[in-house]
Amino acid sequence: DYLSLLRRDSGETDVLFDDLLIKVTEFFRDAQVFEALRERALISLTKGSENESLRIWVPGCSTGEEVYSIAICILEFLEASRLSRTVQMFGTDASDAAIVRAREGRFPDGIESEVSPERLRRYFDKDAHHYRIAKSIRRERTITEVTHVVGPDREQELARMIGGAEVSAAVIASAREMLESRADRQRRKRT
Repeated sequence: DYLSLLRRDSGETDVLFDDLLIKVTEFFRDAQVFEALRERALISLTKGSENESLRIWVPGCSTGEEVYSIAICILEFLEASRLSRTVQMFGTDASDAAIVRAREGRFPDGIESEVSPERLRRYFDKDAHHYRIAKSIRRERTITEVTHVVGPDREQELARMIGGAEVSAAVIASAREMLESRADRQRRKRT
């Protein structure tokens, strides 16, 4: 049965963990959000001294589309407002595979339906079948993995999402073990 498989196969736990992550992402996904970012949030965030850097964190950044969309939006706002600011973007995600893709900043031709030709020209480099975020944007963005430890206060919420108390408890325990194992591997890599 699946519960037994989860207990004996850490690879299956990784697969389940990745399946539970939401992977819906695209450039400039919600136009109203980006309009509000430009018209409200960025005005407020840039009221201080021009010597202050603008630091933005995008949790759950998946493969990077949101991070890069926000970065482009900020750069366009600063240019239009004739402001000069250092911009630091931090994207984090619990998925190793998504982070690798986000760091690459490489996307298929299909983004042409999401990104205007002007933005493609200004902020991307084109190769045979892909667009890659321009180095000028990538070098100022930090995209990293974040390990979310599932605590007792989140277990019931996750249990409702997954469904079924026995399976949920086992999945949560397996996910916790996997996340702790990942955190240990990350610590060992740093030392």
